[in-house]
Formats: sequence, structure tokens, C-alpha cells
Amino acid sequence: MFEAAGLVLTLALAPLPPLVGLVGGQDPGTTVTAGCGDVAFETRYAEARRWCTAAAAGDADAQSWLGMMYLSGQGLPQDDFEALRWFRLAAAQGDLDGIVGIADLHRRGQSVERDEAEADRLYRLAAEQGHAGSQAIVGGKYEMGFGVPQDYVEAARWYRLAAEQGHIGAQAGLAIFYENGTGVERDEVEAYKWFLIAASIGGYMLAGLPDEIAAKLTPEQLAEGRRRAAAWQRSPRMPVNQ
Repeated sequence: MFEAAGLVLTLALAPLPPLVGLVGGQDPGTTVTAGCGDVAFETRYAEARRWCTAAAAGDADAQSWLGMMYLSGQGLPQDDFEALRWFRLAAAQGDLDGIVGIADLHRRGQSVERDEAEADRLYRLAAEQGHAGSQAIVGGKYEMGFGVPQDYVEAARWYRLAAEQGHIGAQAGLAIFYENGTGVERDEVEAYKWFLIAASIGGYMLAGLPDEIAAKLTPEQLAEGRRRAAAWQRSPRMPVNQ
């Protein structure tokens, strides 16, 4: 099996919007914010621009959305400096997506000087406050020893925090750790469980992973892995990359 970090970091660095929806009967502020997230999530970018611009008067979620839209050029002209401005406004209010947006810009050297140390500091800040994508990134750093001493146990801890929130990359990374006994006691049934969970929401990128380990398991172990996966999935969760 390959190292977990490459897969985890690939999936962790693609932001996913927060799960919000446009619901009638709410107060105007709530409706504006919900509409911003809902239309952008469904890729109706022109409408998203209208909602987000209205919400950005002070709403941190909308400010992060505008930052993502400027950064990607979807719904607004691509502009790294405008992205940074909106991310900073959101981050000033403690918004985790805003903090991570700034971290991403520092990591890439877009609109700010490239600064891996500052990016790592911000990812860690967001991770400690529960941002799943940042938790996966921190786990990958510990696995590879990038900017921190290599520590597989600490990597597993961060992967688990993100995986329990539904982060697909962290779920696959944790599965690899269990399969190989890296940072955790080897448990191929638990590995199969996490591969099943990740593949069920990860699409074609992860579709073949459960089959690789399934070939090594007994029918009883396969049944137990499926039972564990089903038990985890009973609690409603939204797959996240953020």
C-alpha cells in the first residue's frame, strides 16, 4: 500500500462550501446568508454573486464565499488580491474558512509572499478549532515530517479527527494506517471499514480501495467490516473536504 499523506493532502486542499440552504420564512439576514451558500453550492454562480455581495456587508460565511469565488474566478473575475481581502475580513471574525483561505494563499504564494511556516500556523489554528480539511493537512504533515517531527501516532490522531467528521481523504488515510499498522495497532477489519466509508462517498478516485484489502479477509471479517461501516454511517454526515 502507498503512503497515506499524498492521497490525504490531495483531497484536503480542495475546499467544499459549508452546508447551508435557502429556507423560506427566516429573518432577512439568515435568508441572505443561506441563499449565498445554497446557490454557490449548486454552482449557480451569477445568482451566488448577488446573494454573497448582499451578505458580505458583515457576514463572515459570505465573505469567505466571496474570497473563494474571486480565487477560482467562478462567478466573479479571478483576482487573488480580492480573494485575500475577503478572506482577511472573514478571518478577522474567526471564520475558519477565511483562515484556511489565507493559509492556502501563503502556501501557493498567491497575492502574498510564499510562506510555508505561516500557512502551517494557520492550518494548525483552524485544525485545533475543528476544521476537518486542516486536521487532515496537519495529519499529513506529521506523517511526512514536513515542518514537524515525523510522528505516525500524531498523524493518526489528526486523521481520525477529520475522518470522524466525514473527511474522505482522512478516512482513506486512516484506513491505510490500520492496514499497515502505522501509528495504530494493525487492524485489517477496521481498515476495511474506513475504506468502505471513504469509497461510498469518494467516487471513482477511491472505488477500488476496499477491494484490495477485501481479497485478504475472511467472510467473517468482511461481514464485520461492513457492520462497522454501516454503524458509522447511521449518523447523518455530509462528506467534507474543507
